Amino acid sequence: MGLSRMILKRLPLPFGLVAAFVSPGVAFDTREAETVVVILEELALERGQAIHAGAAAEWYAYDAEGTGLIAAAGFTEARWTSAYHAVVAGLVAATPQAEFDAMFAEPLARLAASSLAEEQKSAIRVKYAAQVVEARSIRAAGAAHAAAVAPLLTRLQALTYGPAD
Repeated sequence: MGLSRMILKRLPLPFGLVAAFVSPGVAFDTREAETVVVILEELALERGQAIHAGAAAEWYAYDAEGTGLIAAAGFTEARWTSAYHAVVAGLVAATPQAEFDAMFAEPLARLAASSLAEEQKSAIRVKYAAQVVEARSIRAAGAAHAAAVAPLLTRLQALTYGPAD
């Protein structure tokens, strides 16, 4: 399973969320990305859940009720949301193009081979097309953050779908 498959598995994102993946006027660098990853590593261990697109508020709320790592690291809720989205979008952007494309081709092939009625397949394809557009938007927005996130890819993979075997 590809790196971005787990991150994007919960798409479609709410309308307009892609705009949150780019935070104008606020610099995002590897240091900040690493801070986000360190916090997520600790919280993921406690929570037992993977990261995914659109979950910044969930992680913030979880942490606010517990250890308060996010606030202790100096993040406001708005800045955490921006940094979380930059990490996720950067991860999606850093995914090799072939893997990104395969992530969408596999489910469509399974759908084509399924025994569903053509009407059902068509309805699913329409909804799936919206997810593909959303994922491409996240990928495009994340291009600005891919370099900052690149040194952290192995750790982000572990946060996305568990440690490598």
